[in-house]
Amino acid sequence: GTEVTLGYSNNFDGTAGTPSVEIAQPLLKGFKAPARDYSEKSIAYQQSLLQYKSYIINVVSSVISSYYGLVQQYNDLKVQELTLSSAKQTLRQDAIKVRAGTEAPSVLIQDRVNVAQYEVQLTQYQSSIKSSKQNLLLLLGLDINANITVDKNIPDIVYRIPSYSQSMKKAYKMNITYLGALLSLKSAGLSLQDAKNGNLWDLGVTAQKNFGENGNSINNGEANADDSNVVLKLSVPIHNMSNKQTLLQAKIDLQKQNNTLINTKRTMQINVLNDIEQIKSVMIEIQKAENSLTLQKKNLK
Repeated sequence: GTEVTLGYSNNFDGTAGTPSVEIAQPLLKGFKAPARDYSEKSIAYQQSLLQYKSYIINVVSSVISSYYGLVQQYNDLKVQELTLSSAKQTLRQDAIKVRAGTEAPSVLIQDRVNVAQYEVQLTQYQSSIKSSKQNLLLLLGLDINANITVDKNIPDIVYRIPSYSQSMKKAYKMNITYLGALLSLKSAGLSLQDAKNGNLWDLGVTAQKNFGENGNSINNGEANADDSNVVLKLSVPIHNMSNKQTLLQAKIDLQKQNNTLINTKRTMQINVLNDIEQIKSVMIEIQKAENSLTLQKKNLK
């Protein structure tokens, strides 16, 4: 907590100025030796680090979601192409039936309408894929007009669903919102400690020395070896309403941050529980879809 002040006073009568040096050293705060606490800077650094992690997580999540969405659109496009091909095949077959006299000519009208609709939808799918691909390139920091090949094969991965207790252990260590609330509570605690310190008596020492020409101390322009002083300063706050108000506000802020942390913890617990149940439900749906696909393949054979 030592403070060093260097000064220089100019004289307007043309004589040399006066350099000076002052050293202030806190001695006692209450009944404790004062010590600079770097915890606040550490908390600010950790908060900045959390913000950076949150940004990275959001970017990675956006890239993954954009990629999966693009692959899904390619699959939808393939289905649409098959649907259009089937509609054209139906149109050709009905045309043969009309020429053979087994179908009324009006059937061809609806077939041509279906083909036209599917062609429009196919164009819309292609346009949507182009837009999604540009968005993915933008997220990757690449030229939106870059000619890249998108891997449309997503490997089948068997995920092991963690238990609720395992998930919560990871959440306490990695959840950005919870960790941010925890740091805010610590910061509020430091503010409360500072507010309490403001109501304690303070003892410090200040040493000052003025220098004249040739590095000598001066007194009214004359060399004087005693032109220096040491001052002990005792500060005792008495009914300082501003300090009391600061202390009260710090206590309120600490309670607010504690409530925020409790609510954040509860919300995180609910979200983890819901996410686990949702994942289980999705996995069941995937299994049902795979079974249905297997049965359809057998029917085709």
